[in-house]
Amino acid sequence: MLLKKIIPTVVIALGLASFTSSAVAAAIVYTDRGLFEGALQNVIIDDFSNDDYDFLNTDVVMKNLSAGSIGYESTYFGAPDWNIVQNSGPQVDTLCWGCNGTGMIILDDTTIGSADGVFGFGLDIIGNSTGTPYDAFVTYGDGSTENFDLGTGAKFFGLTSDLLIKTVHFGLENAGTTNNGNFTVDNVTIGNLRSTTVPEPAPLALLGFGLLGLGLARKRRN
Repeated sequence: MLLKKIIPTVVIALGLASFTSSAVAAAIVYTDRGLFEGALQNVIIDDFSNDDYDFLNTDVVMKNLSAGSIGYESTYFGAPDWNIVQNSGPQVDTLCWGCNGTGMIILDDTTIGSADGVFGFGLDIIGNSTGTPYDAFVTYGDGSTENFDLGTGAKFFGLTSDLLIKTVHFGLENAGTTNNGNFTVDNVTIGNLRSTTVPEPAPLALLGFGLLGLGLARKRRN
């Protein structure tokens, strides 16, 4: 008799535990572009190859010409209008803010996502020749923030989050600005969630069996 009372309770607990495991996930950082893009759908890549860019561009021009209507603003030199798109040399078709400066990418009004931002954001960091460590200071759609240490040197930085990514400031910790760095980026990428997170069939089945078992146990008791 005791076993009959325990089994439905255990099954319900297992079902609820499995059900809650599908809750909102924490932000995931990617250092590999292939893995990052594999987690997304509706991928848009802004590679700064639009011939209408000038060498020096305002934030309005940047948004109008960028793929996906991504926003760019300088935050040290001539903020927000000192956005340099290099159109010659070894770093052709790349963006820098100064070039020795800091800047912010704005994702609340792109062609995908929503006013709260996008699910996935990434970019290629071409390099930081002065060796000054940079941070990516992320503001999520709910207003919360997080710092990510980028260190120095060339790398790929990608981020996905169910909270949606609204803005990303590249500079010192907590959106600090500086001109002690030659921070150049390329292939800014945004994308949507590949598949919507929904409760899995197995947890729902467990929950159903648990409720059924509890009902039978009550019926027998009565």
